[in-house]
Order: sequence, then structure tokens, then C-alpha cells
Amino acid sequence: MIENLVYLSPLLVLLIGILMMLVSDKDYINNSRCFRIARLVLLISFFLVIVFYNKALLPMITQGSHFTLLFECLLYLCAFVVLYLSKKWFMSLNEAGNIFCCGIFAAVLCGCLLIESHNLLLTVVMCVLFMLNNYILLFNFRKKKEYVLSTKTYMTIMFMCWALLIGALGILYYLQFDFSYNMLRTDLDVNQNNPLVFASMAAIVVSFVFLLGLAPLHFGFTEALGETILPVISYFLLVPVVACIGSFIQFNVYVLSPYYDKLKFFYEAVALLSIGIGAIGACSVQNIRKIFAYGAVSHLGLLMLILYHFTVKTVDSSFVYLFVYLLAMGGVCSTLFGLKIKGEYLEMLHEFCGAAYKRPYVAAMMTVFIFSLLGVPPFLGFLGTFSVLSRLAVYNLYELVYVLLMMLVLAYAYIQVIRTFYFEESKAVFDRADKGIYTTMLFNAVLMLVIMVNPEYLVEDFVLMIETVFE
Repeated sequence: MIENLVYLSPLLVLLIGILMMLVSDKDYINNSRCFRIARLVLLISFFLVIVFYNKALLPMITQGSHFTLLFECLLYLCAFVVLYLSKKWFMSLNEAGNIFCCGIFAAVLCGCLLIESHNLLLTVVMCVLFMLNNYILLFNFRKKKEYVLSTKTYMTIMFMCWALLIGALGILYYLQFDFSYNMLRTDLDVNQNNPLVFASMAAIVVSFVFLLGLAPLHFGFTEALGETILPVISYFLLVPVVACIGSFIQFNVYVLSPYYDKLKFFYEAVALLSIGIGAIGACSVQNIRKIFAYGAVSHLGLLMLILYHFTVKTVDSSFVYLFVYLLAMGGVCSTLFGLKIKGEYLEMLHEFCGAAYKRPYVAAMMTVFIFSLLGVPPFLGFLGTFSVLSRLAVYNLYELVYVLLMMLVLAYAYIQVIRTFYFEESKAVFDRADKGIYTTMLFNAVLMLVIMVNPEYLVEDFVLMIETVFE
């Protein structure tokens, strides 16, 4: 009993952090202390996760391994980056940040259990709580207090996914299926031709599609990010992605293999639709946050296109692409935090006119991160893009041509951002960026440079941890 509590200590620390944030004064004056405590709680929990990486957080329904450790480390690092960047936003605009810190803790807690889950009931419960936490963040941190359409859209899709998940559990319970992944896989092998069982599995997959913000369930994701604050946008672009991808890989490898032939067409359609809608959507908007939100849809669609084969090689390639995406998108978020005028953070593309002349370092970093997202050599993004495209060339050349075309479309949207930074004149005076923003961008750039010079650290060493899920 005591031993199990010790292994649960990372989650207990996060729960304590949530309680501390909830009972703390909701006053912006305490923001500095609030975020300092939040980072400390996150670091303690992270340390305990590393110490007990091979121990199940909840015996019998979770499993720890090198694979789960890898994704949990990425999850904590993304959460820490979001907290670190967000502190100045809340302090500069005199907004209390304790509810936001609560949301980060809740996301990490749900994410860890999602990644380690080997029980369908736990996976479904964590998916439901993750959606609820995302909605609370969107609802509480709208730029306008009225009930905006995008928030309502997100809530509607969320309720639909909840209904699908509850229905799936009800069907499997009625059929007397065991919810343990190992036993569930056996039951699925026996009932491959049962349409109700297949519908249940498809319902769970749809919920993952929604959590990742993929098409055709992207509307609540892309529109809501244009109407919320910058810290929440950074959270959505980084944190849920890691947790959902890690859980999605395990759920497919351990449970859904009997349905690969039936589900692969759905995965392929979602991936191709996301790539196209994301690229075209990024070209159709002038809100820079929506540009990167649609870009994220396209990038994750490309990741899904190669991931859905679920072989060791495709999972390895998808992880390399995911890691590069997180580095580059994290860098983009840090540059957006570093550009503001008269204390106001910028949203529309035309507001960034001439940024390269007033804040050359920030503009240069934005260019590096954008080229990495596009996979332009010699930037680090080329490593991830080449890994995915070379693998895709083996499976389907027609899809490769389509992907390259959509990448050119997405490149047009990103190049417009760079053009606005460098070739548009503006008399606006940009505020001096906080030193912490420069530190984050510099650390990000150095990390990308190190991996570029020694790619074996990513391609060879890290992916060995991925292969443990197939053992």
C-alpha cells in the first residue's frame, strides 16, 4: 500500500499543486509567487516521474516503460515552457494566473495517465477530463467575456465526443469485454466482424482526432485559438499534442491491430484532409495565431499520415517529426510573446510590419523557426520532414505528391509572415522584450543547432525508446 502511494507521488504532487492554486488569492499581485510555486511543483513532479519511470502509477491499469518516460518528459518540458513564457503575460496585463496554472497541472496529470494507461476505462476517463480541462481554459480566458461562437462550437463537439465515448464503454460492458488492453485485444480478435464493437473502437478514435485538433473536427480548435489569450494558444499547440500522440500510439499498437485494415482508410482520410485544410486555412486568415493554428492542423495531419501504419519505422519517423515540431512551434510561441506594442500583445499580421527593423533578433528567430516548420534545409525541420517524406515515398507516391503540393501552399502562408516582418514598413514602436523571452529563444536555437550537428542523438538514441512499445 505504501509502495503504491510512493509510485503515485508525481500525481499527488500535481494534485497538491492544483489545490494550492485553487485556494490561493485570485489577485494579479500574487502572480510572481503563483508562477514560482507552479514551476517548483512541476519540477518536483517531473523529478519523481524520472525516478519511478518504470513503475506503474496505478498498478493493474497503467504501465511504465522507456516509451512512456520519453513522452512524459516531453509533456513536462512543454508544460514548463508554457508556464515560463506565460508568467510575463499575466503580470504585464494584471490578470490572475492561478486558474491557468491549475489548467496546466490538470493537463499534465491527465496526460501522464493517458500515456501510461493500459485500461480502456482509464483512457476514456482521462480523455473526458482532458477535453473538459481544455474547455475550461478556453472559456475562462476568452478575450471577450461574451459567450463567443467558437467556444460554443468546441463545447458542442466535446459533448458529442463524450456521448461517443460513453456509448462505446456501454456497448463493450454489455458485451462483457474486459477493459484491460491485453484482454481487450483478445476479445477484439474474437469479435472482429461485430459491427457494434468496431463502432465502439471508431468512437474512441474520433475522440483522439478531436483532442489533436485534426480535420474535420478542427473548427472548435482553430477558431477558438483566434479568440483566446496567447498563453492558452501556446498550451494548445504543445501540451495536448504530446499526451494524445503518446496515448494514441499505445492504444493502436496494443488494442486496435485487429482493425488496422478497416481503420486505415479513416486515418488516411483524416490525415489528408487535415493536411489540405490546414494549409489552405493558414492562407485564408490574417490573424497570425490562426495561421499557426491551421499550420498545426497541417503538421499533425502529416504526422498522422505516416504514423497510421504503426510499424516500428513509421513510429520512429513520426516521433522525429513530432520532436522537431515541438521545438519549432515552441520557438514560434516564444517569439509571439516577445513582440508587443504599448503593453498589448499582437494578433493581426499587419501589426508585425517592420518588426525585423525594431526587434531584429526576435524576427531572425521567427524566421529560423518558420523554416524549421517548413522543413527547409539546412534547418533542423529538414530532418523531421525528410524522415517522414522518405518513409511516405515507400508507401504511396501519389500521397507524396499531394503532401508536397500542400506544403507549398502552407509555405505561402508562412512566407507572408516573414515578408511582413522584413519588407513592410511601420512606424510602430515595439516594446522591449523580457530577458526571459530571449533566453527561451536562445536555448531553443542552441538545442536545434546541437541536434542538427549531431542528429544521431535524435534519430538513433531517442528512437530506441520508441521501439519498447513494440516489444
